[in-house]
Amino acid sequence: MKEQGVPAYLTREGDGEARLAYFKALYSRESEAWEGECRKMEEREALYRGEGEVRPVCYADEGPVPAFARRNIVSELVEALIDPGIPSPRVRAIEKGDEPYAAAGEAFLRAAGEYLPLAEVNDLAERIVRVQGGVFYLVEYDPPAEKAGRFPVRLSALHPSAVVPQSGVFSSVEDMDYFFLRRDVPPPFSPPEGEEDGSSSFFDRAPNKRLQISCYYRNSRGGVGLFVWSDDAVLLDLPDCQERKRTVCAACGRPAAGREKCVCGSGDFILEPLAFSPLDGDPYPVPGLYPLVLQKNVSVPGRLLGESDVDRLASAQNTVNRVENLICERLVTGGTYMTLPSGTEIEVNTRAGKEIRLDSPADKAMFGSVDMQGDVGPALSYLAVVYEEARQAVGVTDSYQGRTDDTASSGTAKKFAASQTETRLESRKVMKRAAYAAVYERIFRLCLAYLDRPLAFGSGDGASTFSPKDFLRVEGGRKSYRDRFLFGCDEGAGLSGNREKLYSEIRAAFSDGALGEGEEARRVFWELLKSAGHPLAGMALRLMREEGEKSLA
Repeated sequence: MKEQGVPAYLTREGDGEARLAYFKALYSRESEAWEGECRKMEEREALYRGEGEVRPVCYADEGPVPAFARRNIVSELVEALIDPGIPSPRVRAIEKGDEPYAAAGEAFLRAAGEYLPLAEVNDLAERIVRVQGGVFYLVEYDPPAEKAGRFPVRLSALHPSAVVPQSGVFSSVEDMDYFFLRRDVPPPFSPPEGEEDGSSSFFDRAPNKRLQISCYYRNSRGGVGLFVWSDDAVLLDLPDCQERKRTVCAACGRPAAGREKCVCGSGDFILEPLAFSPLDGDPYPVPGLYPLVLQKNVSVPGRLLGESDVDRLASAQNTVNRVENLICERLVTGGTYMTLPSGTEIEVNTRAGKEIRLDSPADKAMFGSVDMQGDVGPALSYLAVVYEEARQAVGVTDSYQGRTDDTASSGTAKKFAASQTETRLESRKVMKRAAYAAVYERIFRLCLAYLDRPLAFGSGDGASTFSPKDFLRVEGGRKSYRDRFLFGCDEGAGLSGNREKLYSEIRAAFSDGALGEGEEARRVFWELLKSAGHPLAGMALRLMREEGEKSLA
């Protein structure tokens, strides 16, 4: 394979200074190209928070001016678009005969959702993708978690400003030759001499964070390389970061086995690729995919990120701010003014009777009042028009905001209106399902590649295990893995993700006679409810057994 993004001689271990200089120059070039998009991100965040100035809305208007009064319609409408649903994984076999293994992989991925913080990740990602037009998911294997008995995969949502992509690539991360991740990390430090780790002075110090840059790139073999640095220090340099490795002696090739010095006397150790298990000779698969997944809001030609809903609402938000400023000015500066004869003074106090001296009876006719209160009715009407235009721009209806929808009177009309709204928002859901399908595929391939022992999941009758050995096959004396699957997502959460719906389906099957008749049908009914996690199913089965034993006695 011809190297595309990174020169071939730089994808091998060699001159560290030359590699560092190359990657720093590449990062500088790409971050400069991405800087314009990052500035737009800051503007969108400011609009979402309700900040910023008011720009002129017409030729006769002045601006920019501060926004003294504002209604944050951006945040209001973006929140109405948040989708709390988490797509359910679907796995289909490509090769005939692999259907049971695809079903096993799908069951494992469904169970993985119970161990991953999907709800928290989705809640954050939904807001990022609506505001910025795109969000990234980082899927990483976590060996310490595996050793501790926890689920060995980490999933997090990244703001687009934390990623510096390869310029000129607008389709997906997988089509890039390289990309960068940047994160602020605290530098490692130890307590000063004479201080204990638990002393208050040690914990009260807050070390300054440093910028750490990670570059993932395609190597000459089509694998994934990783180069990490901070300032001028190279922290990690792995031309094939997804390949298993072991530490061996540089002189004799013996495994290090945790020793600081080899039995041959050499103290130099190197990392050696490990393609097969030293215990049973099983091959070690390599995921071969970048750990980063992009979810777009709505695809836009010529842009990596999708279309931002904040961009659609920015003009309407500015108009709302300007009109509300005008309403506020009219209400504050307006009031009632009095007309008096020239030279006449009036006491200003709280007494009921006040004395006014007039020069002549004609001066009495000059007393009066003028109401200078501005008419805000037209402004309020125009605000309603602007708000409705903003809602239509992003496809939000009354039902999405929890309001009473009077636009449709009959049940059929309401159903049709809801269907039309769903159609407008379907593209967002399609992009979300595509992103989650890529996330599920990475979870599966990471566990297939790096799990060293079976991973138990589920409980009760649904308890099972996931082991890479279950997917191993031998053909013609050659070992390989059944991993040619198509990963997707169901449109809804699926029955397995909605217990109430699953209970209802089981009850409907029982009522329709699909489970048989008599006591056997009742037993099957409660067995199915028990497997679905119904809290009273176990008690019902126990009572049925006791009742059966009594009848036989």
